[in-house]
Amino acid sequence: KNLETSIGAGYLVDKANSTRYDKRESTKENAVGYAFFQSEWKPLEKLVVIGGARYDHNALFAAAFSPKLALKYALTNNINFKASVGRGFKAPDFRQLYLNFTNTAAGGYSVFGAIEAQKIINVLKGIGQIASVESDFYNLSALQPEFSTGYHASFDYTASKKHTFSVGLFYNNISNLIDSRLVAYRTGGAQIFSYLNVKTAYTKGLEFNADYKIGKYYSVTSGYQFLLSGDASELDKIKEGKVFTRDNNGYSKRLSMSDYVGLPNRSKHQLNLKFQYQKEQTFASLRALYRSSWYVTDTDGNGLFNTNDAKATGFVQLNATVGLRTSKKITVQLGCNNMLNYKDPI
Repeated sequence: KNLETSIGAGYLVDKANSTRYDKRESTKENAVGYAFFQSEWKPLEKLVVIGGARYDHNALFAAAFSPKLALKYALTNNINFKASVGRGFKAPDFRQLYLNFTNTAAGGYSVFGAIEAQKIINVLKGIGQIASVESDFYNLSALQPEFSTGYHASFDYTASKKHTFSVGLFYNNISNLIDSRLVAYRTGGAQIFSYLNVKTAYTKGLEFNADYKIGKYYSVTSGYQFLLSGDASELDKIKEGKVFTRDNNGYSKRLSMSDYVGLPNRSKHQLNLKFQYQKEQTFASLRALYRSSWYVTDTDGNGLFNTNDAKATGFVQLNATVGLRTSKKITVQLGCNNMLNYKDPI
């Protein structure tokens, strides 16, 4: 009555023949076997506990065991407290290992898998097609699987049938984070990206979500995330005074903790706001997405990202959709994305 258990197992075989991974006649192959179980237990009327674990056996990489524990406690009829801790595992995929792709329709940028990236870039450099390489180019090596331990706690408040709110805190400790990085520039300015492991990464922050129904036909949904990230080994180097940058006058100075901005390509603030209308068979929505600035290039070449480095500016993107369900089987929909015409050519 108070205990439910699920168990399962599976076996996956991935094969790929593609010029994006290598020659078409060259087959990339991997096999993954897995098994899992999960139990939900209700020891008290107000308390639900969920525990489980998963085992993955990856033919290309080491096996992994990933346990998880979560609970929900009803503080009142309107407020629930939730908490969870779990271990995660992610092995590199074919794209991150072998990809060899150039998008000529979008500025000619390229993405190379970690196994071949240095070799391909050195060949291009030998024929004069590489203008410069970034510091992360020298960090490229065979990718390792990613392991993480995540913690999350939140409060959910149901003010009424029409109003719900939730606020939560999270912290993730990640070993060998698989991250995409800018590693080189072609002579024409096109960027080259690849993948590398960040040995001791972390992400932490706050999340807020709210849903609000207005009358019969309108609703508002919103979400906000505040994110901090970084590499613990980089923070240690800063504390030991081993990292330098340049001041406004061009003189060398030790990097301070306040100068450090964490991992690249991550915005500190993200916000979404969605207005929705639905009446019978007609529906419409307007969604605004905000992303604050994020760092992209290690300009001063000290091997980590700080306030002296180049960043992309934040932006707001506005998307709209209208639609009509003409029958049980047919829906007609019209949409427009990026209505504010935001552009960032760099």
